[in-house]
Amino acid sequence: MTDLEAALRFNPSVLPVLGAEVFRQAGCDKLPSALAVCHFDCAMEIGVLDATRMLQEAMKVPVTGEMDSLTQTRALTTPEKDNVGMYIALREKRYYAQARAVPAQAATLSKRVGRLADLRAYIRRHYPLVAKDWGKEKYSVEPYYGPR
Repeated sequence: MTDLEAALRFNPSVLPVLGAEVFRQAGCDKLPSALAVCHFDCAMEIGVLDATRMLQEAMKVPVTGEMDSLTQTRALTTPEKDNVGMYIALREKRYYAQARAVPAQAATLSKRVGRLADLRAYIRRHYPLVAKDWGKEKYSVEPYYGPR
């Protein structure tokens, strides 16, 4: 199975033609497999530019919004489990922050966090070496307890 096929399998509602275009625009073809699936999912949700910025923030490289050579090099030379774990944790952290800032967003929080749980499960099932030794403590975020 190709990385694109894996990404589309996790996102079955995405039309293959659109999925292939987003996959290419987001630079998923330049990333290790599990990270490509995570990045594709994020790009489909928030757009290529913002997803790439979030990926760069998670990997601690300069945030440009472009799949530049430094981003690609870091993705290929840093343990994939750390990149994937931090990327998903950063997405989750953003969801909680949005729910705090905009109480109307709290209504969709459980659905969005549930999607990340599904993504983690997908990675564990299809990329067990990436998910091996994933510790909740290393990639955790604060829980959200409602508007303050």
